[in-house]
Amino acid sequence: MDELERLRAELHDVYSLLGLAKNAMLRRRAAAAMKAATIEFECTRQASRHCAEFDFAADTWPHVRRVIVKAEHIAVGPNPHFVVTTLVEGAPAALDHGYCQHGAAENFIKDFKKALAADRLSYSSVAANAFRLVLHAAAYRLMHALCCQPTTTGPVLARAQFDTLRLHPLKVAALVSASTRRILVRLPGVFPCAAAFRTRTLALTPSG
Repeated sequence: MDELERLRAELHDVYSLLGLAKNAMLRRRAAAAMKAATIEFECTRQASRHCAEFDFAADTWPHVRRVIVKAEHIAVGPNPHFVVTTLVEGAPAALDHGYCQHGAAENFIKDFKKALAADRLSYSSVAANAFRLVLHAAAYRLMHALCCQPTTTGPVLARAQFDTLRLHPLKVAALVSASTRRILVRLPGVFPCAAAFRTRTLALTPSG
Protein backbone atom coordinates (compact mmCIF):
# COMPACT_ATOMS: atom_id res chain seq x y z
CA MET A 1 0.00 0.00 0.00
CA ASP A 2 2.88 2.36 0.75
CA GLU A 3 4.37 1.73 -2.69
CA LEU A 4 1.04 2.31 -4.44
CA GLU A 5 0.62 5.59 -2.59
CA ARG A 6 4.17 6.60 -3.58
CA LEU A 7 3.30 5.89 -7.22
CA ARG A 8 0.13 7.94 -6.86
CA ALA A 9 2.13 10.89 -5.53
CA GLU A 10 4.54 10.53 -8.45
CA LEU A 11 2.13 9.81 -11.29
CA HIS A 12 -1.06 11.42 -9.89
CA ASP A 13 -3.37 8.77 -11.37
CA VAL A 14 -2.75 5.54 -9.47
CA TYR A 15 -5.50 4.24 -7.20
CA SER A 16 -5.84 1.01 -5.28
CA LEU A 17 -8.66 -1.19 -4.03
CA LEU A 18 -7.35 -4.02 -1.86
CA GLY A 19 -8.94 -6.68 0.34
CA LEU A 20 -8.22 -6.56 4.07
CA ALA A 21 -7.95 -9.55 6.36
CA LYS A 22 -10.58 -9.56 9.12
CA ASN A 23 -9.50 -8.77 12.67
CA ALA A 24 -11.15 -7.87 15.95
CA MET A 25 -10.73 -4.10 15.50
CA LEU A 26 -12.29 -4.11 12.02
CA ARG A 27 -15.17 -6.24 13.29
CA ARG A 28 -15.83 -3.73 16.09
CA ARG A 29 -15.85 -0.83 13.65
CA ALA A 30 -18.31 -2.72 11.44
CA ALA A 31 -20.60 -3.75 14.32
CA ALA A 32 -23.39 -1.27 13.53
CA ALA A 33 -23.59 -2.27 9.86
CA MET A 34 -23.46 -5.98 10.79
CA LYS A 35 -26.28 -5.50 13.29
CA ALA A 36 -28.47 -3.90 10.61
CA ALA A 37 -27.72 -6.75 8.20
CA THR A 38 -28.50 -9.36 10.88
CA ILE A 39 -31.83 -7.76 11.78
CA GLU A 40 -32.84 -7.63 8.10
CA PHE A 41 -31.86 -11.28 7.63
CA GLU A 42 -33.89 -12.35 10.67
CA CYS A 43 -36.93 -10.51 9.30
CA THR A 44 -36.72 -11.72 5.70
CA ARG A 45 -34.68 -14.95 5.98
CA GLN A 46 -32.91 -13.75 2.84
CA ALA A 47 -29.25 -12.80 2.45
CA SER A 48 -28.78 -9.22 3.63
CA ARG A 49 -25.96 -6.81 2.71
CA HIS A 50 -25.18 -3.37 4.06
CA CYS A 51 -22.17 -1.32 2.97
CA ALA A 52 -20.49 1.33 5.09
CA GLU A 53 -17.13 3.07 5.39
CA PHE A 54 -14.81 4.41 8.09
CA ASP A 55 -11.29 5.73 8.52
CA PHE A 56 -8.90 3.16 9.94
CA ALA A 57 -5.21 2.92 10.78
CA ALA A 58 -3.49 -0.34 11.64
CA ASP A 59 -0.47 -0.14 13.96
CA THR A 60 1.92 -0.56 11.01
CA TRP A 61 0.24 2.08 8.80
CA PRO A 62 1.77 5.56 8.59
CA HIS A 63 -1.67 7.22 8.47
CA VAL A 64 -5.39 6.49 8.38
CA ARG A 65 -6.91 5.02 5.23
CA ARG A 66 -10.44 4.68 3.90
CA VAL A 67 -11.95 1.25 4.60
CA ILE A 68 -15.13 -0.11 3.01
CA VAL A 69 -17.09 -2.81 4.79
CA LYS A 70 -19.67 -5.10 3.22
CA ALA A 71 -21.68 -6.26 6.21
CA GLU A 72 -23.30 -9.43 4.93
CA HIS A 73 -25.48 -11.93 6.77
CA ILE A 74 -26.22 -15.13 4.87
CA ALA A 75 -27.75 -18.47 5.76
CA VAL A 76 -24.59 -19.77 7.43
CA GLY A 77 -24.18 -16.61 9.52
CA PRO A 78 -22.43 -13.21 9.53
CA ASN A 79 -19.90 -12.69 6.72
CA PRO A 80 -18.21 -9.26 6.87
CA HIS A 81 -15.82 -8.27 4.10
CA PHE A 82 -13.33 -5.38 4.20
CA VAL A 83 -11.61 -3.36 1.45
CA VAL A 84 -9.07 -0.54 1.82
CA THR A 85 -8.86 2.07 -0.93
CA THR A 86 -7.12 5.29 -1.93
CA LEU A 87 -10.20 6.39 -3.86
CA VAL A 88 -11.79 9.38 -2.20
CA GLU A 89 -14.97 9.32 -4.27
CA GLY A 90 -17.53 6.63 -4.94
CA ALA A 91 -20.24 5.09 -2.79
CA PRO A 92 -19.17 2.17 -0.56
CA ALA A 93 -21.46 -0.29 -2.34
CA ALA A 94 -20.11 0.69 -5.76
CA LEU A 95 -16.50 0.36 -4.62
CA ASP A 96 -17.11 -3.04 -3.06
CA HIS A 97 -18.78 -4.20 -6.27
CA GLY A 98 -15.77 -2.96 -8.23
CA TYR A 99 -13.44 -4.93 -5.98
CA CYS A 100 -15.48 -8.11 -6.46
CA GLN A 101 -14.96 -7.84 -10.22
CA HIS A 102 -11.27 -8.74 -9.84
CA GLY A 103 -12.35 -12.39 -9.82
CA ALA A 104 -13.67 -12.03 -13.37
CA ALA A 105 -10.39 -10.45 -14.49
CA GLU A 106 -8.46 -13.37 -12.97
CA ASN A 107 -10.67 -15.81 -14.91
CA PHE A 108 -9.93 -13.93 -18.16
CA ILE A 109 -6.19 -14.27 -17.51
CA LYS A 110 -6.60 -17.96 -16.69
CA ASP A 111 -8.50 -18.53 -19.94
CA PHE A 112 -5.76 -16.78 -21.91
CA LYS A 113 -2.88 -18.67 -20.29
CA LYS A 114 -4.39 -22.08 -19.54
CA ALA A 115 -7.11 -22.79 -22.09
CA LEU A 116 -5.24 -21.15 -24.99
CA ALA A 117 -1.66 -21.83 -23.77
CA ALA A 118 -0.74 -18.21 -24.52
CA ASP A 119 2.31 -18.33 -22.25
CA ARG A 120 3.94 -21.11 -24.28
CA LEU A 121 6.43 -18.90 -26.12
CA SER A 122 9.21 -21.38 -26.81
CA TYR A 123 10.62 -20.05 -30.10
CA SER A 124 14.21 -18.84 -30.13
CA SER A 125 13.46 -15.45 -31.72
CA VAL A 126 11.56 -12.55 -30.22
CA ALA A 127 9.72 -11.89 -33.49
CA ALA A 128 8.40 -15.46 -33.69
CA ASN A 129 7.20 -15.36 -30.09
CA ALA A 130 5.56 -11.97 -30.65
CA PHE A 131 3.71 -13.28 -33.71
CA ARG A 132 2.59 -16.36 -31.79
CA LEU A 133 1.26 -14.12 -29.03
CA VAL A 134 -0.71 -12.15 -31.63
CA LEU A 135 -2.29 -15.41 -32.83
CA HIS A 136 -3.21 -16.29 -29.26
CA ALA A 137 -4.76 -12.85 -28.81
CA ALA A 138 -6.84 -13.34 -31.98
CA ALA A 139 -7.96 -16.75 -30.73
CA TYR A 140 -8.93 -15.17 -27.42
CA ARG A 141 -11.07 -12.56 -29.16
CA LEU A 142 -12.88 -15.26 -31.13
CA MET A 143 -13.49 -17.37 -28.04
CA HIS A 144 -14.66 -14.33 -26.09
CA ALA A 145 -17.11 -13.53 -28.91
CA LEU A 146 -18.50 -17.05 -28.57
CA CYS A 147 -18.96 -16.58 -24.83
CA CYS A 148 -20.77 -13.27 -25.34
CA GLN A 149 -23.23 -14.63 -27.91
CA PRO A 150 -26.59 -15.62 -26.40
CA THR A 151 -27.82 -19.10 -27.15
CA THR A 152 -31.25 -20.66 -26.82
CA THR A 153 -30.26 -24.26 -27.52
CA GLY A 154 -27.47 -24.51 -24.96
CA PRO A 155 -27.89 -21.85 -22.25
CA VAL A 156 -25.26 -23.50 -20.04
CA LEU A 157 -22.60 -22.76 -22.67
CA ALA A 158 -23.27 -19.03 -22.32
CA ARG A 159 -21.47 -19.24 -18.95
CA ALA A 160 -18.87 -21.83 -19.97
CA GLN A 161 -15.15 -21.23 -19.66
CA PHE A 162 -12.83 -21.54 -22.64
CA ASP A 163 -11.80 -25.11 -21.76
CA THR A 164 -15.41 -26.28 -21.94
CA LEU A 165 -16.12 -24.42 -25.19
CA ARG A 166 -12.98 -25.79 -26.83
CA LEU A 167 -13.51 -29.41 -25.79
CA HIS A 168 -17.27 -29.75 -26.31
CA PRO A 169 -18.90 -27.59 -29.02
CA LEU A 170 -15.72 -26.70 -30.96
CA LYS A 171 -13.50 -29.78 -30.96
CA VAL A 172 -15.48 -31.59 -33.65
CA ALA A 173 -14.24 -34.16 -36.15
CA ALA A 174 -14.49 -32.94 -39.75
CA LEU A 175 -13.60 -34.07 -43.25
CA VAL A 176 -11.63 -31.43 -45.18
CA SER A 177 -11.30 -31.56 -48.95
CA ALA A 178 -9.67 -29.03 -51.27
CA SER A 179 -10.21 -28.26 -54.92
CA THR A 180 -8.93 -25.54 -57.23
CA ARG A 181 -11.86 -23.30 -56.28
CA ARG A 182 -12.58 -23.94 -52.62
CA ILE A 183 -11.82 -25.72 -49.38
CA LEU A 184 -14.78 -27.72 -48.13
CA VAL A 185 -15.21 -28.68 -44.47
CA ARG A 186 -17.80 -31.41 -43.87
CA LEU A 187 -19.04 -31.57 -40.29
CA PRO A 188 -20.85 -34.59 -38.80
CA GLY A 189 -24.61 -34.51 -38.96
CA VAL A 190 -25.00 -35.53 -35.32
CA PHE A 191 -22.91 -34.82 -32.24
CA PRO A 192 -23.86 -33.82 -28.64
CA CYS A 193 -23.48 -30.05 -29.06
CA ALA A 194 -24.70 -29.78 -32.66
CA ALA A 195 -27.60 -27.44 -31.84
CA ALA A 196 -25.43 -25.04 -29.85
CA PHE A 197 -22.72 -25.18 -32.53
CA ARG A 198 -25.21 -24.25 -35.24
CA THR A 199 -26.81 -21.46 -33.20
CA ARG A 200 -23.50 -19.83 -32.35
CA THR A 201 -22.16 -20.22 -35.89
CA LEU A 202 -25.21 -18.48 -37.37
CA ALA A 203 -24.98 -15.74 -34.74
CA LEU A 204 -21.37 -14.99 -35.71
CA THR A 205 -21.94 -15.18 -39.49
CA PRO A 206 -22.32 -11.72 -41.08
CA SER A 207 -25.75 -11.21 -42.63
CA GLY A 208 -26.01 -10.72 -46.37
